[in-house]
Amino acid sequence: MRTSLRLALTGTLAALATASTHHSPIQVYLYPSPSALESYQSTHARAPILTADQAQAVFSHHLGGAQGGVDEYEVLPEGHEGWVHLLGNQQGNGVDEADKGRVVIIQGDVQAEDVLPASMSMDPTFYLSSTSSSVKTFLQPYINRAEQVVDHILESLDIKENAFIQWLGDVFTKSTSETSKVLHDQLEALAALASRVAWDDKSKTDGASWESVIVDAFSRGESDAEVQRAGQMGVKGALAEMTAADQPPLILVIMSSSETTSIRKSKRSIDEDVLDIAFTDDESASDLFETFMAPSDGGNSSVPADANPMCYPSNRTCDYASSSCSGHGSCVLVSNDTKESRTGECWACKCASGYVGAQCQKGDYVFQTILLVFAPIFLLTIVLASVGLLSSVGGEKLPSTLNLSVSGGHKRD
Repeated sequence: MRTSLRLALTGTLAALATASTHHSPIQVYLYPSPSALESYQSTHARAPILTADQAQAVFSHHLGGAQGGVDEYEVLPEGHEGWVHLLGNQQGNGVDEADKGRVVIIQGDVQAEDVLPASMSMDPTFYLSSTSSSVKTFLQPYINRAEQVVDHILESLDIKENAFIQWLGDVFTKSTSETSKVLHDQLEALAALASRVAWDDKSKTDGASWESVIVDAFSRGESDAEVQRAGQMGVKGALAEMTAADQPPLILVIMSSSETTSIRKSKRSIDEDVLDIAFTDDESASDLFETFMAPSDGGNSSVPADANPMCYPSNRTCDYASSSCSGHGSCVLVSNDTKESRTGECWACKCASGYVGAQCQKGDYVFQTILLVFAPIFLLTIVLASVGLLSSVGGEKLPSTLNLSVSGGHKRD
C-alpha cells in the first residue's frame, strides 16, 4: 500500500506538469479569510492571479499565524499591489496559536462545488498561475509532507479504531480497484487531520507550522462513480469540520481537470442505502463527521451506518441524512443497543402510508400493481359471463302453458 501511495503522489507531480501545460486554473481558498478580502471583492470582479513566489508569501503568512500584516515583510514580491490585501490580518476564529495550519490539495476530476461546504465561499481567494516548473517547485514541500502524514496515519492504531475510519473502510470494500484503495487511505489521512487525532500528542514533527494532505485519486478515471461520490462527500465533511470556529488556519488548493466532465454529472450507479448514509448536504456532513470522530466512551466503536443501512446513531443524524425521511415519514428510535450503534441508539425512518425504502424515498405501488393486474381480469370475467348469459336467452323452448298463452288458445262456440 505504501508503494501505491507513493506512486499516487508521483502521479500528482506529473498531473501538475500536465495542468501547467494546459494552463488549467488552480483555485486557492484561505480560511479564515483575510480581513480586507471582502473590501477587495466589492471592487474587483475576479480574484487575483498569483505567481508561485507571490503565493509562497501568502501561504507563509496564513499558515504561520502572522498577526502583523504587511508590516512584517521588508521586501514584498513584485506586483504586490494587486494582492497585498491577502497579507492583511486574518479574521479571528478563536484558534490556539499553537495549533498547526493545514494545507489540503485536491487534484483531479472534481469541481469546487463538489467538495466545498457551506462554511466556505465558492469564490476562490486567489488563483495560482500554472507555469509547470514554478508550480511543481512551489507545491513540492506540501506534497512531501503529505506523504509523511499519510504514512503516519496508516501506522496509527488509534486511528484504525476510530468509527469514522472504520466506516470509510466498509464503504470502500465494495470496490477493489487500486484507485479506491488510494482514495480510501487519503481520506483516512484527511479525516484524522480534520479531527486532530494524530497530532495532539503522537506526531513527531519537524518544526513546521503546518501539515498537509493530498487527495489526488479523483484524477483516475477508472474509479467507480459510487467511490468518487463517497470521496467527494468525505472531503466535504472533513472541510466542514476544518472550518469550524475553533480550527487552525486552512489553505485549500483545488486543481480541476479541464479535459474531463465533473463527476457530479456522471450517471449514478450507487448503492443508495450505503452512500446516502454519508454526507448528503453541508449541515449533515459536519454533523455526521463530528458524530463518527468523537471519542467513544467505552472504547468500543462500531459503525452504525454500514452494519444496518436503516440504523442511524441519533435522531438528528437520521433527520439530516435522510432529509427528514424524504418528507414522507419521521425518524423513530428502533432499538437501544450498543451492538447496533456506538451511541447505543438505532434510529430509522418510519414511512407514511404509501412509501417504502430506507429513507421513505420510494412509493409503495403494491396495491396499485395488484389493482392494475387483477382489475382487468375481473372485468373481463364479468363481461364474458354476461355475454354467455345473454346468448342463452331464447335458445330454450318455452313451457306448454306459456305456448298456449302466446297462441291465444282455442275459440269456443
